[in-house]
Amino acid sequence: MFRNFKSTRVSFLETNIGIVTLAILRYRTTNADPSDNDWTVYTAVLHRAVRNIIHEDKEPSLANDDGCEVLYGRAGLLYVFLLLRNASSRGLSEELPTEFARQLNQLVAVDNLRVIVNSIILRGRRGGKWLREDMGATVKTETMLPPLMWSWHQTRYLGAAHGVAGILQMLLSCPAEVTAPYMDDILNTTEWLISLQDDTGNWPSSVELHKRRSSNELVQWCHGAPGILILLATLLKLAHRHNNPLPVDDRMKASIASALHRGANLVYRHGFLRKGLGLCHGIAGSVYALLAVSDVSNEVHTRLSESQAAQGLDYLGAAVHLSTLAAHVGEFVAKREMRIPDRPWSLYEGRAGMCCAWAEVLHRMQTEMSGETVRDASNLWGMPGNSDLAIEV
Repeated sequence: MFRNFKSTRVSFLETNIGIVTLAILRYRTTNADPSDNDWTVYTAVLHRAVRNIIHEDKEPSLANDDGCEVLYGRAGLLYVFLLLRNASSRGLSEELPTEFARQLNQLVAVDNLRVIVNSIILRGRRGGKWLREDMGATVKTETMLPPLMWSWHQTRYLGAAHGVAGILQMLLSCPAEVTAPYMDDILNTTEWLISLQDDTGNWPSSVELHKRRSSNELVQWCHGAPGILILLATLLKLAHRHNNPLPVDDRMKASIASALHRGANLVYRHGFLRKGLGLCHGIAGSVYALLAVSDVSNEVHTRLSESQAAQGLDYLGAAVHLSTLAAHVGEFVAKREMRIPDRPWSLYEGRAGMCCAWAEVLHRMQTEMSGETVRDASNLWGMPGNSDLAIEV
């Protein structure tokens, strides 16, 4: 089951790596002592994934810009290590036998994070170079193209599942000491991504080399505004944190705020999707995008809050409205206004994802009514597999 895998198939969401991760986390929730054999297998799988990355990055025949996205690739593996690192810092190590705790802390140490991040950046810079070549970039136009770019199956996706937004989300979720050498490239790539937002507030699903689409129809977490809104909300929040804020100037902060507001309006108008309830291409993904914008507008006093007040959009109210409509999914299916997905009970396609979104909306409503801080320090909230990580300063 765990013997053979490639570094392009090492993610939390879609590979056996996710099973290993949950098996490790299980010992926190059940307080069960892992057997020596099980624990050895689980940690060996993750160590092997890191070694494979090192090997593949040294192999000239494997030098490309592929295999880095969230759903299957390196960014998905980075999420695994960050999730386990979060769990370790929040008490998992204290609940494990001493030797296992030592091994876990060694596994999620900064050195392993650096291996994964360095590989993602290496391939991103290679992809950025190839994009400039494909675009016929001159010295003058290079400033308008991103320093980082990745592909998935030879397509340069921009969204959260297979593309730029999802990869940048994981990079921004890393400890600052890991990503500091690459922060200029990360921020410049994000700024370029913002520039692609169209007049409706949406983004194209992939890079168009020769012409721009007249319309970008996909408004879902995997392709389109919702996933990019979560990224931009994360960036704006990190730019305003008290300890070690990201070096984002006021001009870019204003640009992010404007993009968030326009994108949130679009998601509210078009985010009640026909494809079902799930996180990936369903209503739950739209709800999480609106919650992300709501959070940052509450926590950060920027033009985002001013735009919300001026135009009357209540981001939390919009998320609540979509969530309420989702509770009547049976009626929409009966009218053939909504499809039943292939995996109707799953996290990213079905009801499990919507249950997470409903729980989060309820939490927001309760804290809003009580006047408390939206995010209770004792809990982590956010879209599972994407924005539910505690980010280290």
